[in-house]
Amino acid sequence: MNEYTDDAISNKEEFELSIHSFYKALKLLSQDAETQCRIMGNYNVAWEIKNEVSTGSYLVDISNGRLTDKKINAINKILKKLKTIPDDVLHEAKTEDSNLRAMRHPCWKALRKEAVILTEMLESETKWPGM
Repeated sequence: MNEYTDDAISNKEEFELSIHSFYKALKLLSQDAETQCRIMGNYNVAWEIKNEVSTGSYLVDISNGRLTDKKINAINKILKKLKTIPDDVLHEAKTEDSNLRAMRHPCWKALRKEAVILTEMLESETKWPGM
């Protein structure tokens, strides 16, 4: 019998991995357009960032009391704002110019501010023992 037959991770591990991934996406969202495009390799930056931050809905679903109502409300607030990004901003962008144009759209200004606030709120949640 293979000693690795149980591939399931615990609820705690699932939460920790999810919040770490969400936190990383928020940190990226909080950056300026030039930094975001550089980090994401100038390929579908707007869509990728929206997609990655949208994982916050899964985090809320699995939190099971690990997050305060204030933190859950802040996550839901940024998720709601993500839905207001115009479709033309999320178009497929393959060049530096098209990605910068998309990421400089005014809709990102409030999202960046929310991301800064939310990363500060969640920072303590991402500190794992021994790190």
